[in-house]
Amino acid sequence: MPVNQQEARPADVYVRLLGPVELRCGDKLICESRGRESLPWMLLKYLLVNRDREVDMAELDAVLWTTRGGESTSEGNARVRLSRLRKTLEPLNLDRRGGQSLIIYYSGRFSINRSYDLAFDTDELLSLVRSERDLPLDDADAMPKCARALELYRGEFLSCSAPAPWLDVYREQYAELFRALAARTLERIKATGDETALDLLCSRSAELAPEDTELNDAIVASLRERKRQIARGRHVARRSAHRRPACPAQ
Repeated sequence: MPVNQQEARPADVYVRLLGPVELRCGDKLICESRGRESLPWMLLKYLLVNRDREVDMAELDAVLWTTRGGESTSEGNARVRLSRLRKTLEPLNLDRRGGQSLIIYYSGRFSINRSYDLAFDTDELLSLVRSERDLPLDDADAMPKCARALELYRGEFLSCSAPAPWLDVYREQYAELFRALAARTLERIKATGDETALDLLCSRSAELAPEDTELNDAIVASLRERKRQIARGRHVARRSAHRRPACPAQ
């Protein structure tokens, strides 16, 4: 088989961490439902974010279970949680690599089985942004990269997760990356006249960054310049619908 075909082989599992968490294997899909965060999904998400290392029970106690009233992880309930997590993954119908499932537990440590090839939307997004940044502002090849990156950012990092200190740095990192990407995309639209990503930019910015006044005002001004009255009105309405209500006066 030619090398380029080998490189194009799809990953065993595609993982979305931006927005509601999803795992896809072929035509099989599991996704976290909105509502109270379950223990299996809490553990799965933490392991996916920390996929390059092992996580011991002391770390889970200190970082993860604090949001559940300080629950501790004994050997017994660790195995119960592992069993529930593996049951959550069953719809993906994964085979066992090296005699192990996707989640490995050994001697008090959890980890992702590295025998599986996992592809992450966050990795794809970062690669696109790095590549796009290296291109001149008026380079036509940059716009498809911007459009795909905007498409990948479906919402806040692990958006269904309960508030937790360990998530803050990731959420701010990707939120800032999105705001910068949206601003550059608008600049590229002005420089090239290529509006293929304009509608996507409008919807993403209005829904995901409604408080960014500078960005949204720039988008409205750009739409005004192009006499897109309907699109401008739609963008303003979307942004208003997604803005957080002001705190009542004390």
